[in-house]
Amino acid sequence: MVIKRRESFPGGMSGRRFISQACLFIIALCAAGPLSADSVSLTLTPESSPVDVGNNVDILVGISGLGDPQDLAAYDLTVDYNSALFSFTSVVFGDPSNGDQLNLSSPPFGTITSLLPGSGTIEFNEASLDSPGTLDAQLPTFVLATLQFQAIGTGTGTFSFDAPDVVLSDAIGNSISDALGSARVQVEGASAVPEPYMFWPVLAALVALHFRNRSRSGVNTVRV
Repeated sequence: MVIKRRESFPGGMSGRRFISQACLFIIALCAAGPLSADSVSLTLTPESSPVDVGNNVDILVGISGLGDPQDLAAYDLTVDYNSALFSFTSVVFGDPSNGDQLNLSSPPFGTITSLLPGSGTIEFNEASLDSPGTLDAQLPTFVLATLQFQAIGTGTGTFSFDAPDVVLSDAIGNSISDALGSARVQVEGASAVPEPYMFWPVLAALVALHFRNRSRSGVNTVRV
C-alpha cells in the first residue's frame, strides 16, 4: 500500500502548484536584472532519427557558451512539437553523464523544478539553490534536461523553442541572451515482422527437399 502525505501550503494550494509558482517567482526575479552581453546557445538534439512508430524518442535540451562569470542559475523553457506524431511521456532534469549542473553543492541542496505539459507544447523550468560561488564550477556545455516522447504517427516532425517563453538567468540575477536551435525527427512505419505460422510451410518444404535429395542419391527407403 502506498501512503501519500498531503502537505499544507499557503492559500490552500496544492504542493505541485506551490512548487510551480515558487519556481516561476524565482525565475521572474532573476529575469528582472540587466541583460547579459554574452550570448549562449540552446540546442535540441534527438538521440536517434529515424525511429519507428511506437518507439521512444529522447530529445536532449542542451546549453553551451557558459563560463565564469556567466553561470546558469535558472531557466524557464517552452518546447513546441507536432502532437500528431509525438506524445509526451516524461522529463528528466540534469545531464545524463555529468549530473545536474544546477545542483553542485555538497551535500546537494536540490533544485526547484516545474513541468507544465500541454497539447503540442511543454513548459519546464528549474531554479538552483546553490550560491554563485558554487555555480562557478558549472561546465560551459551540458544537458539541461531530457524530454521523452513516444512516436505515434509517421512523418517528419520538428521540435523547437517558443522564443517569447525562453528565460535564462545567471547566478546574480542577470538575464542571459540566447541563440535558439531546433531539431527534426523522422518517424517511419514499423518494420514488417514475419508471422509465426510461416514457420510450418517452410519446415514442410525443407523436409520434402531433404527426402527428394535422398531418393536421388540412391538411398533405399524402407516402408512399413
